[in-house]
Amino acid sequence: MSTTGSIGGGTGASRHVDREDVKIPDPEPFTGDPKKARFFKVQATAKTKSPKYNAEEIKIRYVTNLLRDRAANWFVNYASLDGTYQFKTLKEFWQQFETQFVDQDPAGTAMSKIFDIKQGTRGVQAYLSEMYSLLVESKICEELASGDRSRRRRQYPWGDYEMG
Repeated sequence: MSTTGSIGGGTGASRHVDREDVKIPDPEPFTGDPKKARFFKVQATAKTKSPKYNAEEIKIRYVTNLLRDRAANWFVNYASLDGTYQFKTLKEFWQQFETQFVDQDPAGTAMSKIFDIKQGTRGVQAYLSEMYSLLVESKICEELASGDRSRRRRQYPWGDYEMG
């Protein structure tokens, strides 16, 4: 089943485009860096939506051929010498992949980094940019602004702290 549409607008001529005509680039090989795990999954999932990947085994084979270094070493535990995998579907693969490589508590990780952040030799703007990113990721600003008392108690390495 192809999805069609037209490209162009305004005063120019438009042309008919089939989804199959759109070339989706191959994702960069994934080495196991948790910061790149979600983006790798998004790219690989988009690529395997093509009719070319019409069977689960083909999808799994494609994605696993993009694994390198730590990620490839992890995957070896799920592969047999006869070329079969413990995953029957790509969805099963992604579930295990996320458990291994995607941060399960990004807000907590960001909160920990807030207490370790140092300006060092970088400029104030770079330091503040990182601090702002960590505050957004930690969701601490949302918690303080929401008035939700149930999430105001936090555990830190030095003990519990009641916010507000």
